[in-house]
Amino acid sequence: MSTIDQAVAAAGTAIPDVITGHIGGESVPVDTSAKHLGVYFPGTGEQIASLQEDDARAVATAVSTARESFKARGVVSASTATRQTVFRTAAQLIGIMPRSWRCWSASARDCPSSHLASRQVPRPPITWIFADYIGVMAGETFEQLPGYQTVVTRQPAGVAALFAPWNAPLALASMQIASSLAFGNAAVLKPSEFTPLSVLRMVALIEEAGLPPGTLNVVNGSGAVTGAALAGSATLIASPSRAVGKRAAGHGGGCRESHPVHFELGGKSANIIFDDADFDRALDGSLVNIFSNSGQICIAGSRFWFSAVSLRRSLKHS
Repeated sequence: MSTIDQAVAAAGTAIPDVITGHIGGESVPVDTSAKHLGVYFPGTGEQIASLQEDDARAVATAVSTARESFKARGVVSASTATRQTVFRTAAQLIGIMPRSWRCWSASARDCPSSHLASRQVPRPPITWIFADYIGVMAGETFEQLPGYQTVVTRQPAGVAALFAPWNAPLALASMQIASSLAFGNAAVLKPSEFTPLSVLRMVALIEEAGLPPGTLNVVNGSGAVTGAALAGSATLIASPSRAVGKRAAGHGGGCRESHPVHFELGGKSANIIFDDADFDRALDGSLVNIFSNSGQICIAGSRFWFSAVSLRRSLKHS
């Protein structure tokens, strides 16, 4: 049995021949005239599926669907208790599906299942955190001048464009989805064209938890085609990608307007060694992290910051 066959058997669900988007609570039909991209297993180079690329017209449909859902105020107008129930139910469904997700993610990422379990699979606490925050987030009221009272309120912005990278597609997508929906926005998510499989399963579970269809939609394709169209269509943009950040800022095409954005554009984390640190443990942890995920992850610390004392200790140790 091949590696892919083992992953499929463990997941209990066959990988579809053609992966399509998810709009309005339904899978997008296969379009033989559309462009299809290959999805490959990195361990062998074997193609495991094809990905139907959504062009500007398909992206516009997804954004329009999300916008109509937002205008219907299904999420915004629901009671706090109802919104919290949806989030907590989603967290429970996410919590009981890790084995299946590990298998699906491994099929496109070629990572050890232990690595996927500890860092890649979305953590239910992420959804729990935002479920709790729904009940406490509020505006501010203060007296600006004698006789004048200022009220600051928080309102959802509209449709959020979410971009999930390949190196942690589920973990990072779940953060973006939870934060966007908790504040009452609708969303359109574009996973990496390299890792589109497991994100679709997560979206289906969130809808199963009670999220109104059309509130969260998925489009697929390359950054140059699908990503550029999405970045230029939504109200908010959230992405950890530098390339998407440039497009959203108006560089490289795709986005011609100014949008509120949330980007994670920094380099890999620094390792900060204080005087009282256990140097052996710090060194071991740093060596593990820099090679973790082949160094292609934000926690792969590629630099050391030492105090004067710890620097002398490290030089002596080396």
